[in-house]
This record gives sequence, structure tokens and C-alpha cells, in this order.
Amino acid sequence: MNEDMEDKWITETTIFLTIGLPLQQLSADERKRLAVRSRNFCLLNNTLYHKGPDGICRRAIRQFEKLVILRESHCGIAGGHYATGRKIWNSGL
Repeated sequence: MNEDMEDKWITETTIFLTIGLPLQQLSADERKRLAVRSRNFCLLNNTLYHKGPDGICRRAIRQFEKLVILRESHCGIAGGHYATGRKIWNSGL
């Protein structure tokens, strides 16, 4: 699966939250799923965030950013093996 397909949900959700209407090319079922999925998301400065059960908004990450974030949190200046996933989660991503 290419990056464009994997990031499609971010684009669809951002457009839906921006204009309030789902894309016309989506089927009726896809539009319903988009409306339900979008309930837990918000836009801040045109950036998509997920509202977690803890009340914290975490930025939606595009596919090309994932490897960079993992590499930096694991091997970067403040990185290390200890709790790499927790560091990413706590940083708001």
C-alpha cells in the first residue's frame, strides 16, 4: 500500500471537518463511516488532531513522518531504547 492510500483518511477527515460535508465520490457507507470517525477529531490551525479518551489532542501523523519520528525518538539526541512508544505518545503525536 502506498503512502497516498494510507494517508487518504487524514485528507478525507480534514476536508470533512473543514467544509462540513463528505466528499461526493465516497459511497453512502463510506460517508457514514467518515462522519462517525470524525467525531473524535478536530482541526487546530489546519492540522488534524485526535481527541483521546484522556482529553488530550494528539496530532495525526502522515505515513512519511512515522519513520522519522520513530528514528528520532529512538536514536536521536534524547532517544534511547527505554519507552520509545511512551515518549512519542507523551509528545502529543
